[in-house]
Amino acid sequence: MGEVDRKADAGVTGDAPEGVAGEAPRVAAGATAETAASEPTAPSPPRKRSWKRIVVWTLVGLVVVFGLIQLIPYGREASNPPVANEPDWDSPQTRALAKRACFDCHSNETTRWWATKIAPFSWLATADVNGARKVLNFSDWRGTVDFDELQESISDGGMPPLQYTIAHPNAKLSEAERQELIDGLTRSLSAMPAASPAP
Repeated sequence: MGEVDRKADAGVTGDAPEGVAGEAPRVAAGATAETAASEPTAPSPPRKRSWKRIVVWTLVGLVVVFGLIQLIPYGREASNPPVANEPDWDSPQTRALAKRACFDCHSNETTRWWATKIAPFSWLATADVNGARKVLNFSDWRGTVDFDELQESISDGGMPPLQYTIAHPNAKLSEAERQELIDGLTRSLSAMPAASPAP
């Protein structure tokens, strides 16, 4: 009887502490979860784009655009009209200087190098030549040149233009050659009668 009572007492007293001890971790775990849920989460840092990837895609886009503009034929098949009427040059030297510095834009004897067959350079070259021929064309002389403007353009270095002499350094004239060209053109062009306008 006494041993039975001791076992019963041990069962009662043993269950109670075990039950209390078992509840403690569950309460603590619940509190930790609630605390974590209530705390604000820090925003994740923005994702950095790789500059290498940006550069690669930019280059790919440029190559694609460059390839597409080659499909536009403007300027690539440009040809020279026939020579109709040149000035009565006062000397071969005057014509040689004009040919060297002016003829690629201001005549029908344009020499096109390989870059002018590739867009967009073909567009720029064709537009420059067409515009220059309208102002002054040594291959279709009509006697309508403004001598003062012509002299000023040559003497101040505006003609031939810088972008042309960079690609054609031989077209750059010295001060003495500029004056020689001005004097020669003045004698050659002023001595010619104006040609009849084209029908």
